[in-house]
Amino acid sequence: MYSEQDFKNIITYYNSFASEKEQYYINRIIRKDTPSAWDRQFIDTILRRLKVKFNTTSTNVDSRLNSVKNNPYNASVLDNRKKE
Repeated sequence: MYSEQDFKNIITYYNSFASEKEQYYINRIIRKDTPSAWDRQFIDTILRRLKVKFNTTSTNVDSRLNSVKNNPYNASVLDNRKKE
């Protein structure tokens, strides 16, 4: 049903982004022997949120790095020293 990576992502979400209420629900789901349909839906929602958050962050970082690399006024310290 869920892969090992999904469980790692849930742990990451729990430690980094989850509110106290979400942490409560995750703890409750973990303690159960068999999760209900609501529990599965809740876990699926968490996994979707985390996937969107990771993709958005990755896209933003890539965009910012490209803007720095393609900056026409980018000058290094070494370039300034050779002007003698």
